[in-house]
Amino acid sequence: MSSTLHFGIIGCGVIGPVHANAIAHLPHARLVGVCDTVRERADRLAHEYAVPFVTTEYQALLERPDLDAVCICTPHYLHAEMAIAAAAAGKHVFCEKPMAISPAQMDAMIAAAERAGVQLGICFQHRFDPVVAHLRQLIADGGFGRLLLGGAHCRCLRDARYYTSEQWRGTWQYEGGGVLINQAIHTIDLMLWLLGEPTSVQGTFSTLRWHDCIEVEDTATGVVTFASGAQGHIVATSASHLEWDTRLHVYGTEGSAVVSTGFPVAFTFLETSGAPAAAAMEEEAAPQVGKTCYGNSHIRALEAFTDAVLSATPYPITGHSARRAVEVILGLYASSRAGTPVQLAGGALNEPAARR
Repeated sequence: MSSTLHFGIIGCGVIGPVHANAIAHLPHARLVGVCDTVRERADRLAHEYAVPFVTTEYQALLERPDLDAVCICTPHYLHAEMAIAAAAAGKHVFCEKPMAISPAQMDAMIAAAERAGVQLGICFQHRFDPVVAHLRQLIADGGFGRLLLGGAHCRCLRDARYYTSEQWRGTWQYEGGGVLINQAIHTIDLMLWLLGEPTSVQGTFSTLRWHDCIEVEDTATGVVTFASGAQGHIVATSASHLEWDTRLHVYGTEGSAVVSTGFPVAFTFLETSGAPAAAAMEEEAAPQVGKTCYGNSHIRALEAFTDAVLSATPYPITGHSARRAVEVILGLYASSRAGTPVQLAGGALNEPAARR
């Protein structure tokens, strides 16, 4: 492989242009092809970034010999199909969240990448936020003592116009869920990344405001139990009057922190036994791409993926790592329907529990 990673983007709607912008900032990456079923969207993105190849068929993009990797930026239900096809074509895969909408799909994606010897990386860009990385290091260094409690809070407004803008939105079959699997999943992933292995979940979800245009939840709460004995709480709604407010909470015997994960990412509270002055730390300067709620680490995430592929070293957010957030969310859906806790260990989630 050359010293430059040649990317293609599948899906040029909302998040695809964010990936294109991020790739344009990287010295060792180049965008060589784009694909969207709506030709106008693909043409618009290709024109903006001087991309030489445009298609409406993703298989045609995968056939190009000058393509090394693809960014999958399509609706949730297409992630597995496209990732598996890309791996079979020998292309590395950088997939937007959620990884997929069922355990079976995630298993198939991981197996396809391993079989083909390509990297499967998932875009949980907030793991690359310097503030979050600093918090993880403080925890690893013992600054929080024994972890007791984590929290993933996501409050935002996604109205009827948003849900009706695309047919896949707000459906169990195509989106896989609502506010949990779409908006709150980033903060849930961070909580799991910091607190460790989840063993069981219990929760409830409801459609309180948008029942006339969606079949999935717009409001949900949940409790996660971790192998360490720590607990986590999840609070999420897309029916709030707030445009966007996401916060990560971590509490231990020796320290506590609250991180605002919008833009700029920053500690709103931090007190530890070893670094009380760190509370003033804010997100270091970096170009922002996309909506403010995305933060500004898409560039960092794609840079890490590019470096990993070019150096033949593992990208840190593998399919095995990223699947935990989806499993927790599917467990919450199953728990709400059954009215009982759901165990996550031992393959308890074998089916897409988000179906009605």
